[in-house]
Amino acid sequence: MAALRKNLRRIAFVLRAVGQKVIHGNALVLNPMKVFLEGGVHFVIAQGGSIQIQDGVSIRRGVTLNANGGIISLGAQTFINRNVSINAKKGVTIGHGCLIGENVLMYDHDHAKDVSDRRESFVLEPVILESNVWVGAGGILLRGTRVGADAIVGAGAIIKGEIPSGVTAIQRRKTEFI
Repeated sequence: MAALRKNLRRIAFVLRAVGQKVIHGNALVLNPMKVFLEGGVHFVIAQGGSIQIQDGVSIRRGVTLNANGGIISLGAQTFINRNVSINAKKGVTIGHGCLIGENVLMYDHDHAKDVSDRRESFVLEPVILESNVWVGAGGILLRGTRVGADAIVGAGAIIKGEIPSGVTAIQRRKTEFI
């Protein structure tokens, strides 16, 4: 355990040296020499959560990875664009070679419906993106979402549930004038 703390302090130092911020560093696994982190990437690790980033991952500024009791796993060669927020109380897994557009949100949890317990109680289901998934700008992936390999989630889509491999999922909106 002492060795783990020492290594986490080293990683936190390296990340701070290149403008990164580590908050509550319990478990962050990455090779800082093989992962590109633009300035302003925020890691929040709490309640036994962890973040695992494989080699070749590129993360742009304004991204928040919030592992609050859950595990966030980013596969090799994945690209995450600006202002993305990934929040895990259970688990968010992004496979290798994925492209995540600007302003994408991912949540593996919902607050409980009971108003008396809403702040402290959550419904948890993992979010899983298989390999080579592309999520367009402004997409929202909710708890229980699984996106199959080579699928595309169109810009602005709100997804909950299963997206088969190799398909493009879009949500059309109709502009009406009244």
